[in-house]
Amino acid sequence: MNRKRSSTASDNQSALTYKPNLIILICLCAPLNTTFVFYPWLTDSVLILLDLWIFIIFGFWIISQFFFSTKDHVTLIKTYIHYFIVFIFFLLLIYCFPIPADVLKILSPKLWSDTQWIIMQAPWIFEMSQGWGHLSYNFYRSLFFSIHGIACCMLFLLFVHTIKTQLQLSFIIYSLIVALTTGTLAACLFFYDWTHSTNFTPVHHHMTIILHVIIPMCLALITTHYRKTKKPVFKTIFYSIKITFKNLIGGQHANLMKITLILILIFSFILLSNDFGLRLISLSLSILLGGLLLSNKKKMRSLVIVWGLVGSGIAVYALISEPITSPRSMDSLMTSIAKDYPITGVGLGALPAICSRYSNIEFHSEIFYDNHYSAWLRLLIEIGFLGVGLCLTTFLMFIFRMYTMWIKRQNSYSSGWALGIMVSLASIGLFGIGYGFGNSYIVLPLISTLAACGFLVLHAGHQSARQPFFYRTILIQRKSWQMLLFSVLFLICFIIFITQLFSIKNTEQKTFELSNIQVETECIRKLKKNMFQANLWHDLAKLYRKYDKDTLNQIKIYLPRADICYETACYLAPQNINIIFDAAKYWIWRSQTFKKSENSTDLSNQDIIPKTQEAGIRLFQKKFKKILDQEPKKLKLIVDAIWEWYKSDIIVLDSLPEKSKQLKQTALEYVLLHKK
Repeated sequence: MNRKRSSTASDNQSALTYKPNLIILICLCAPLNTTFVFYPWLTDSVLILLDLWIFIIFGFWIISQFFFSTKDHVTLIKTYIHYFIVFIFFLLLIYCFPIPADVLKILSPKLWSDTQWIIMQAPWIFEMSQGWGHLSYNFYRSLFFSIHGIACCMLFLLFVHTIKTQLQLSFIIYSLIVALTTGTLAACLFFYDWTHSTNFTPVHHHMTIILHVIIPMCLALITTHYRKTKKPVFKTIFYSIKITFKNLIGGQHANLMKITLILILIFSFILLSNDFGLRLISLSLSILLGGLLLSNKKKMRSLVIVWGLVGSGIAVYALISEPITSPRSMDSLMTSIAKDYPITGVGLGALPAICSRYSNIEFHSEIFYDNHYSAWLRLLIEIGFLGVGLCLTTFLMFIFRMYTMWIKRQNSYSSGWALGIMVSLASIGLFGIGYGFGNSYIVLPLISTLAACGFLVLHAGHQSARQPFFYRTILIQRKSWQMLLFSVLFLICFIIFITQLFSIKNTEQKTFELSNIQVETECIRKLKKNMFQANLWHDLAKLYRKYDKDTLNQIKIYLPRADICYETACYLAPQNINIIFDAAKYWIWRSQTFKKSENSTDLSNQDIIPKTQEAGIRLFQKKFKKILDQEPKKLKLIVDAIWEWYKSDIIVLDSLPEKSKQLKQTALEYVLLHKK
């Protein structure tokens, strides 16, 4: 009997020390933890490389199952596979293919009307069968973020299927904590501005994430160990402080604690140069000693209690003392967008293009790195209530299932870590991604890693099939046609997607070297993928204005296209002064090419594109009034632009706001200067 047990134990040990799994874990954790360290530097390109690396590791794991495994079967989580296949299918179906016009009209009337108006205005770009989907116009961005979500699902599957021992699991968790700690210190040293007053910045956002990951784990372990102590609370605290100082002088971790305290003292000189320094000192103290908290040894119980209380106090202080307000907040802007697109959203990654309609700033993805905003609100804008409801339901179901299994566990290691991870996930969901800076999508790999660790700690040493986490496992033959078909199809699909992403990114960087015809083709290609980019319509309008200059083709073909492009750009960016001013100057010149109206019916205001000289004059006057309401300093430029083509006092004065007497007086002075 003993021989049988020893042989079984040796077999389990050989299976748990499976070398390809160790290689996969090391190769997977190295770039993943690097992204957590360099969180403030992250861009979309870094996420693409991270996703590509996860795909490569996933392929290597599948190959290792065929050629390196000593087992005849591959153990997979049965319904997880089904769940993720269905999830990936619907994700690609929703975010990469158009939605029928009738369905979109019901779900999002505002988005449907905008899409329909743009398509009808530019028939030479869009066919009537194109652009009806609220995400088909932004295929590149939608595909990228869909792949990033799928890569995070693959990351979860890799961790769940490759981590086989408690040592490997501890290595993953400790490396994650070290990476987050290092990233916080790097953010403080290289990103924090110590000379100005502190508002909510990317450094604060990074620190908030650290607090919501490390502190809940520490408190969970405190709770787990405190159940085993029978002393009163105040005696436990004083006893813990005494043991802590003993360990500092000659304990098992004395060298580690001395080095930590030296680093804190050195770091304190930098922090004390600002009022916010005291909080950062306390935070660094808690984080640098966080490794001492994450221990389930009985001798470390006192340290857990002491530093856990310190960490909990710091966490509460950091959360309630720094209000999340900033002059760079985009929440009011994003709230107005969410009201117009509540159900379906505007599409993953389409927010920068849509923002141009609600602000006088020309938005691009880099702006979101310098302004803070609610990441939940951004998610609501991009995927709507339908997508957010699905995400929240899945998230809450995961936490609930973790809790139902956690209450049945008796092992201190499993119960402590599981409680900490559950609270960390809930904290990140409520606060950690509540306010985002930079690339908020980097939080997804962190959530995937924590979720996988939470799944595994609840299965550490757990062999019963009566308490499944979600679903039961299934054995598939290692060289079966199902495994081969699944692997080949999965790898081919993602290799194609990644190559398309890089090909699109490379072609977008070469547009400045193209001729006029090639630039037009490139702009049209981009507009077919994202018709809401006002800057592209503006560039195309300027191109058509100069296209085949002084020829019959320009008058019959390209100038009407320039008319449409200018008005579309103004429609998509009604607050962008630069685009509106350029369009108004264009209509001053363009109205000269129209005939004067012969009767009153030609003076209708219903037409978007002017057809008579009077209509063109009214159009640029309307645009100039809007500009002067926001920027009165442009008055001289406006008077000069009008006087170049229309030497009329009436036309100049009608281009000014009606209630502004001072502007009219100043404009008359400019007109007198021109008459001289």
